[in-house]
Amino acid sequence: MSAKLSFNQPLKSLTFCGAENIAALFDNDFRIAWSSKGTHYSTIVMDRSSSEVYGTCDSIFVTDGWDEATRPPFVESDLHIRSQRRRVVLEQNNGLLKLYDIRKSTQCRWTFDSRRQCKSIQESDQFVCLEMGKDVRLLKKSSGEETTRYGLIRVGINKKSSFCRFSWQKNHGLCGVLEGNESEDVFLVINKLKSSSVHVYSVNEYNNPKGKYIISYQAHQSPTTHFSKYRRELYASADQDGNVWIQFGDTRAPSMKDAARKLYKENQHRKKHEKSDKGLLGALKEVKRQKEKFLKAKMEDSEKSKESTVETPTSRIDDYCFVRDLARGGFGTVAEFTSKKNGMSVAR
Repeated sequence: MSAKLSFNQPLKSLTFCGAENIAALFDNDFRIAWSSKGTHYSTIVMDRSSSEVYGTCDSIFVTDGWDEATRPPFVESDLHIRSQRRRVVLEQNNGLLKLYDIRKSTQCRWTFDSRRQCKSIQESDQFVCLEMGKDVRLLKKSSGEETTRYGLIRVGINKKSSFCRFSWQKNHGLCGVLEGNESEDVFLVINKLKSSSVHVYSVNEYNNPKGKYIISYQAHQSPTTHFSKYRRELYASADQDGNVWIQFGDTRAPSMKDAARKLYKENQHRKKHEKSDKGLLGALKEVKRQKEKFLKAKMEDSEKSKESTVETPTSRIDDYCFVRDLARGGFGTVAEFTSKKNGMSVAR
């Protein structure tokens, strides 16, 4: 099951507000829509531009940094993420990752030193995924203990190492992570760069050179720019044109692959019809443009024809003054008249 929502302009941030609402941030406002129907129902204008929007079940937190009332005063951060249940905050400072429970205490629950700057931090209910420059690390959220490191190298699988290593595929970027099930710790959401495709892989399948994704979101007509999720059931992706696709599913369910195949076919069918409708709309616009061009040319020709037509003025007896009779003959009298306009004399 899926729903489509169009904002018709690029958005800056995307978040779920509970299961029933989704919010998109723009330069000077944010807009809220029903996630199940894709219907926009509210717009809230802000007094200044912001960079991020975070949603809870009944409220939205919009900020251009950290609010001093909620930020731990002794921590400076350049990368942070909040969990979907809004209970924890992850902060990073020069590769040192700290987790805080903002509802209980400002004391750090655990610390993990990644030794390098993280490119992105993704989280699920049980794991934290760190995307580094050359590897991806998976931490337990409860303890901060590293469970798996996936090395991004070119030599393929290294069986002698205690860690599983694989090569990051060409033009692939980490978009997010989804909760695992009994067979997989976590699922990777891969954004295909310069493409509209968003693929979901199990870790083992992505590690296999011949592995295939279990689901593909290919509903967008332009490259994907944002990805958001709510727990395990809702996933939303947005493209650079402001279109948002909301997908419904559960990675824990044994029938996830069957549901994924069905959703994939539905998306392909919808994409085909959208492409056909787009072509028909383009043809109708072209016909309208040609018609307007023809009417404009016809009107211009008509105006030119009117301008080129010279009306010859007709002479009237009232325009002349009688002077005198000049001669009389069998056909009548010939008299002299003077024009009132230019004073010339004529015989009539």
